[in-house]
Amino acid sequence: MPTLSGFGQTVSGVPRSQLAELHGNCFAERCKKCKTEYVRDFEMDTVGFKQTGRRCTKPGCRGMLVDHILDWEDALPPAELKATEQHASSAGPSLCLGTSLQIIPAANLPLRTVRSGGKLAIVNLQATPKDKKAHCVIHARVDEVMSVIMQQLDIPIPAYTRTDRVQLSHIAKLTSSSSQQQQEPIIFISSSQAPQQPLQAATLLPLLQQQLLLGALASSSGRLSSE
Repeated sequence: MPTLSGFGQTVSGVPRSQLAELHGNCFAERCKKCKTEYVRDFEMDTVGFKQTGRRCTKPGCRGMLVDHILDWEDALPPAELKATEQHASSAGPSLCLGTSLQIIPAANLPLRTVRSGGKLAIVNLQATPKDKKAHCVIHARVDEVMSVIMQQLDIPIPAYTRTDRVQLSHIAKLTSSSSQQQQEPIIFISSSQAPQQPLQAATLLPLLQQQLLLGALASSSGRLSSE
């Protein structure tokens, strides 16, 4: 489940509010102050809700960001665990895709579906401790199995295009006559916006100008320094 949910907002289209990331997300970090979550295209360097060295870019916040990965001694997040238990108990089918089903208590959640009269299906290369409780067990790669299922449902699978993002910052003068300057992060530039060739100053300049303009407009009173 964590592997799938790691890309839930960008690939599957499932709203974050409908995902329960019980063991965390190695591609996400959260603001300790306002709880805003940021999904990145790179893995966090820390585990156990430690500071990542970046700050929240939400206006007026600037709180420290921490990783969203449980360490062995960390408890499961109560709100997401409760939601998962409710959904598992009310689900008709429960699909376990690409999981060894050995980490407790998460491994026991699919059994709630079985006890409530639902059916359990497991897709994993190796056998799991819950195979005997399942109505269907397939020892194969998840991608291959899901491709066949999507074909049977006549639902196309969108092509995946990797997108890397680079964050820049601008320096804004607080007033037109003031020498005081304030550095602020601006919107991420996505690689999908860039030309399909190595970026050079001449090709990157229009993107920078566009983003710097947006950053200036977002400032309460900003005038960009040309430096």
